[in-house]
Amino acid sequence: MGQGEDRRSRHLKRTLNLVSFLANHPGVPVRTVREVFALDKKDFMKVINEILMFGLPPYGPMDYVTAWVEDDKVTVVNAQFLRKPLGLTVAEAVSLKVLIDEFLSQSPGVFQEEAATLSAKIGSILGAAGKPGSVRGVVDEKMKAIEQALDDNVALEIEYYNRSRDALETRVVEPLALADIEGVWYMVAHCRLRAAERSFRVDRIKRAQALEGFERPRQFDISKYQREEMFFPSGHEVAVRVKFGSESARWARERFGKAISDQGSDGSVVCEFPVADMAWVSDLVVEFAGDAQIEGPAEAREAFKGRLREIVEMYDED
Repeated sequence: MGQGEDRRSRHLKRTLNLVSFLANHPGVPVRTVREVFALDKKDFMKVINEILMFGLPPYGPMDYVTAWVEDDKVTVVNAQFLRKPLGLTVAEAVSLKVLIDEFLSQSPGVFQEEAATLSAKIGSILGAAGKPGSVRGVVDEKMKAIEQALDDNVALEIEYYNRSRDALETRVVEPLALADIEGVWYMVAHCRLRAAERSFRVDRIKRAQALEGFERPRQFDISKYQREEMFFPSGHEVAVRVKFGSESARWARERFGKAISDQGSDGSVVCEFPVADMAWVSDLVVEFAGDAQIEGPAEAREAFKGRLREIVEMYDED
């Protein structure tokens, strides 16, 4: 490993340790952080800005770590995934190992030692499940059950991993179609629990059991699911403009590049979102602690003020 790679490796380790430290020490003084991690003022702010890029797939607004400094104290939110090991399905774990091994073969010397260690750890945990072809077998088994249900028009009882709740849920669904979205398979189905169409990632389905038959709706159209991302307008959306300041603009460019409608000379960007639920955009703006603001319309700004009042009231009750 060359000096450049070694320096980047040390920097990455230090930053990861810093995020974990901040997650477990809320409101820690800046002075303490700088002393523990040997950071001068410039490097400290650089690392804080880098933390904004930490997150988990699918990298939605609430999947990134957010950090800020106020009253000479550091706070991070949404870093709970660093408090415990990340749970992976067999398919996800083997897929990760395949990507790591491919990375090692194409980028020798870049984090080689760390990547090789991680690959070995995943392999030892997976055991026989990590052998070539096992992932395909796991996915094929579920796909076969779904395809059979589609052919026979029968409902399925599925055990589904809800990533946002970090829990397995049992649902009864009526399969309508399979959709491939950028290499990820989704089962589109009528969910009896929600009484509406929903999409379920096949790799997050742990179990699928056939139940009774059902009558397939005549007007179902698979074409609306054959798109780049799983966002489906209802026709009731409102165009909401959100301005991201210079600190959060880098994240906005990466995550919402297609939504950018304007850019400021100060490094800020304005994104325009089609929003049906004002709670979503309000929580997005709150997450950036003042470095993002809703420019309009008035309906969205009022909803945001209401969300802030709710947050304040939560603390007033204590």
